[in-house]
Amino acid sequence: MILWDSPAFLPVCVSKTLNVRCFKYNILLFRQNPIATLAVGKLLDEAKEYRAPFINTALERLHGNLFGTGRATRCTDVIIFNKLDRAFKLQADSCDDGSWTGTMFPEYEIPAQSSVVHGAESNSFLTGLWACKTTYQSQDADKVKFTVAVSNPYVGKNSATIVCPFSKIKPYIHMSEGVANTARFILDKPESDDPVAGEYSKMPV
Repeated sequence: MILWDSPAFLPVCVSKTLNVRCFKYNILLFRQNPIATLAVGKLLDEAKEYRAPFINTALERLHGNLFGTGRATRCTDVIIFNKLDRAFKLQADSCDDGSWTGTMFPEYEIPAQSSVVHGAESNSFLTGLWACKTTYQSQDADKVKFTVAVSNPYVGKNSATIVCPFSKIKPYIHMSEGVANTARFILDKPESDDPVAGEYSKMPV
């Protein structure tokens, strides 16, 4: 018996010696759900710990991934936990290769002390997604700007990067491995000895 770990896709195939029979769900073998690789409950707990609960659309997206909203084989979900007292609005978004998932475009606004989710995926066979970026700016007098970018290439390592003024934002990045992965960005308050500005990236080994 050959089983895939997303319950939405089972049963898929039954193997008898060298003969493999695939049922009507076999087309879903080429679909993935990044957040399903993480326990949604843990993400909710993480947001609660940061005192930055998910906004309503983010909760819907988490729910959709959990229960099987099919995605391209190579896809990355971006989760931004905003622990700051600042709200941010979207300034620009782009993908050098790949595209945003149709139901998971970047949020126009990230409220203060809230968390959001958006996603990108490859859009053709044997390709990945490269440099899918979103830039946000705070709506207060400081006009604090940050850019997050993710890549999930067909060849090479996955990566996640944030560029921001470290005097205003102390960032953390956690990224899972695999063709369907999740990049989690945590925006925290800076400490007095943090550098003035910079770029921080994370590439799974």
